[in-house]
Amino acid sequence: MPPFDKTRTTTELPSLPIECAPHVDLELTEQQARTMLAIQAKTEQLKQTLRQDPLWGTPVYLPPRGFPLKPEASEQALAEQLPWPALLTLANCAEETAVLALCSVKDLLRYAIQICPYQHVAVLIQFLSHKEGIQASAKALNPYIRQLRDKEARIKAGARKGADKSAHTRRKQSKVPAPQDLQREADKLMASHYAKQDVAGILAKRYDVTPTTIRRKLNAAT
Repeated sequence: MPPFDKTRTTTELPSLPIECAPHVDLELTEQQARTMLAIQAKTEQLKQTLRQDPLWGTPVYLPPRGFPLKPEASEQALAEQLPWPALLTLANCAEETAVLALCSVKDLLRYAIQICPYQHVAVLIQFLSHKEGIQASAKALNPYIRQLRDKEARIKAGARKGADKSAHTRRKQSKVPAPQDLQREADKLMASHYAKQDVAGILAKRYDVTPTTIRRKLNAAT
């Protein structure tokens, strides 16, 4: 769309750039005129794109109108049947139009509802309600999403801590001799008059592991 011409903001516009409800007149503010021209530019651009789409570009049968002497049916692409309010709800058209009109999407849609032909008002109202509903839902769910993210972070931190602890345990256990070698050390201690029940504790201190680890190794040797 070319730069907005401020001289076309009031009754100097010969006609409105888009089809509007009957109550809309030519006395437009600068922002209203800019919005209308943006809607016209972006919806027409989208219609051109949709003509190349396999679905929207499909020709559709149109029965003849009126009472001609020789009625003839015609075919047009399905995209041609879309009014600008419907086009505004497709393929990010509202977002791109709002950028061009220098306003928010909400303000764009609210103004579009005010000027929209009556038969298409429900389309824009439903679209705006859907967008506001998504925003409201996201806002309501945000605290729960934050809690889930915090919980996920704690789980990951706990997993890292557990992995570090497990790795430390494995490193300590790797210092313990093989079961047969450990059994020989245990035999030497008992030959030196140490009680059998004290052997695991003595060897555990020697290799910096728990007595349970020593007993498990000794059981594996038998």
